[in-house]
Amino acid sequence: KVIVNKDLSILYGGKILKLKKGEASASFDMESEGFHDLCATIKVQKEKMVYKHTHRPGFLLGAIDFMTAGTFFLLYMPLCLQKEIDEILGKKTQSYVIAYLLGIPTLFVYTLIWMARVCEDTKKAAISLGLKPHTSWRHMFWWNVAGLLILVGPAVATYGFFKTLNEIEDALNKKRLSE
Repeated sequence: KVIVNKDLSILYGGKILKLKKGEASASFDMESEGFHDLCATIKVQKEKMVYKHTHRPGFLLGAIDFMTAGTFFLLYMPLCLQKEIDEILGKKTQSYVIAYLLGIPTLFVYTLIWMARVCEDTKKAAISLGLKPHTSWRHMFWWNVAGLLILVGPAVATYGFFKTLNEIEDALNKKRLSE
């Protein structure tokens, strides 16, 4: 048997698959028509989801990047994030790798300004979706500069960016599912 809970999480064989919240609760036999309809619905909803990583731990990612002097994002940005940022902002942003390399001779001022610009554009994207942004140019810049005095500033700045990005991606997924 497959059990579908009120929050549309599906329990089958001891594993739970979470979907978006709903009001239905039902139980299906594996061979029933209802079960096959449910599986088809799940498949369609998964295909409609564009952004699969809507719960990135911003503070942790910022702390790791700070401890590795920015080299962590040299891998993370091109492999996991750059494409999503470009899509959400609706424009091609300069590669983080290039911004990092241009930051070396400027003591990473160039990289900081690049990231602050991305944060400001992310803030605008959040506002256009009716969301409350948790980042901005000033937030990223000052938490990185003044926040170095307490050592957690860069992680706080990154947390705000990822919190906003996660909410934007979650909102875009919900919007796409409702289409």
